[in-house]
Amino acid sequence: MNAAASFLRLLWRTSRWKLTGAVGLAALLSLTEGVSVAMVFPLIALMGGGSAAAPGPRTALLFHALARSHLPRTWWLAALLSAVLACVGLLSVLNGVLTTLTWSIVWPVRQRLADDLYEAILHADWTYLMRRRSSDLTHVLTVELDRVSQVLQSVIAVLSNGMVALLLLGLACAVAPRLTVVLVGGVALLVPWQRRTGRAIYRSGMEISTRMREVFDSSMERLQNLKVVKAFGAQDAELRLFSERHARAMEELIGNQWRGAASARSFQMVMLALLCGVILLGLQGLHLAAGAMLIFLFAFMRATPRVAAVQAKMTELLTDLPAYAELLRFLDECREHSESGDANETVPAPEREIALRGVRFAYPPGGKDVLAGVDLELAAGRMTAVAGVSGAGKSTIADLVMGLLLPQEGAVLVDDVAITRDNARAWRRQIGYVSQDTLLFHDTVKRNLLWAKPEATRAELAEAIRAARAEFVYGLAQGLETVVGDRGMMLSHGQRQRLALARALLLKPALLILDEATSSLDGENEEAILRTVAGLQGSVTTLLISHRPSAMRFADAVYMLEAGTIQGAKKLLAALGSL
Repeated sequence: MNAAASFLRLLWRTSRWKLTGAVGLAALLSLTEGVSVAMVFPLIALMGGGSAAAPGPRTALLFHALARSHLPRTWWLAALLSAVLACVGLLSVLNGVLTTLTWSIVWPVRQRLADDLYEAILHADWTYLMRRRSSDLTHVLTVELDRVSQVLQSVIAVLSNGMVALLLLGLACAVAPRLTVVLVGGVALLVPWQRRTGRAIYRSGMEISTRMREVFDSSMERLQNLKVVKAFGAQDAELRLFSERHARAMEELIGNQWRGAASARSFQMVMLALLCGVILLGLQGLHLAAGAMLIFLFAFMRATPRVAAVQAKMTELLTDLPAYAELLRFLDECREHSESGDANETVPAPEREIALRGVRFAYPPGGKDVLAGVDLELAAGRMTAVAGVSGAGKSTIADLVMGLLLPQEGAVLVDDVAITRDNARAWRRQIGYVSQDTLLFHDTVKRNLLWAKPEATRAELAEAIRAARAEFVYGLAQGLETVVGDRGMMLSHGQRQRLALARALLLKPALLILDEATSSLDGENEEAILRTVAGLQGSVTTLLISHRPSAMRFADAVYMLEAGTIQGAKKLLAALGSL
């Protein structure tokens, strides 16, 4: 109920005027449907010559209006049939308009949710995102969001069909009120059973979310690492895992459909039993005239598909509503772990140094220290290297300097300004970052470079490419317009790193972080690139993280990190010699 109430509030906030229009259109549609059914009264009276059913006051009033119109009586039947035909045509038009209006409501709400979700993910704290699978994030943004769109359509379908059904039942009540009361009372007996079925369908919808997320996780994670899967010859094992998870998801979907179908069958059987009962009661118990009984049954039969549609759409709504609950939970979780800083806050470029003072960091908090009381300085305009074996905490230092992580004790200072939640986003706008795992998009070389600086000129692109020793791009099939493939798979690892370095240099950052960025390059290209970076002294502060001794000789200062602590100068030379 909380998810349903929240969903309706969102619908009202996002598309209140269109929603009002849709409700009004549904009312007009139900009124038109009612008029078309009501036309049966005078049609029976005309065809029966008054013997099948005595004209009621409304039919008599219509006949009086026709008489005053001086229309020949022989044309009355044609006029009424024309009116019925006009109503049917209008119904067709209204249904088409309502369908279009429904989609014009669905897409803005979906877009609003998608934007809110994506914004929450982008602004979530890095420590939180580290705990989440990337496939979970994508699953919510795609599969669950699509199911929420189905909820929107179901809500509007329930409103429109429900209004038509109520109006038709109102017409039936005008002809035979006691029979209508019996009919409604019989349908009300289904409510407790339908509620139990509805709860089961809702729980099944929650399970569908879980199962589909498993399918999404197994497929996305494995496809992203397909080269490794094939290298290990693990295709058969991965296929079995995918098939098992997919089979479980399909089993839950089929079970959900079976519950919905069982509910629909029960409803149809009850409605059929009620139909038989009201016929007997109307003709033998209440002694209704055959014409009145015929009109009641006609209205009843027209209302039944509408009520059935409401019941079917409610089943779909209950199946997909858990997706909205999951989406809300995920959105609240991201916002709870959101970075609170202002991206427009000013953090000046370092003039003296960037320093870590007594920094302690553990992941998770309270666990074993990754860094234990670290002190180091990155002199402004100079290159500082941090060396150490894998797992020593080198990349954690990079994340702390960028403000992606915040120390549990101590501080990271830019001159005298501490990096905090409030200014971390603004500080990162001055940073160029190149990691061992490069980020390249399935797009052209040029667009991958311009992603960092869309307004860059041709000369700036050329300068960044030259500085990163990435001139190989000019020899590609289409030069800068060459598509690099998914995650840059059409390039070698070294080429990907040089392209990523060119993108970082294009920013002309105040701080350049090279996190094992030259680890896949040969000695010649590594030396050329590091000489270029070293040549930026005075304008760029550089943090070089590497385990290769060859890279250290370009640094102005070198720190050796071991077991989360900085080692002394005497140990440094021996440690570097063993790397």
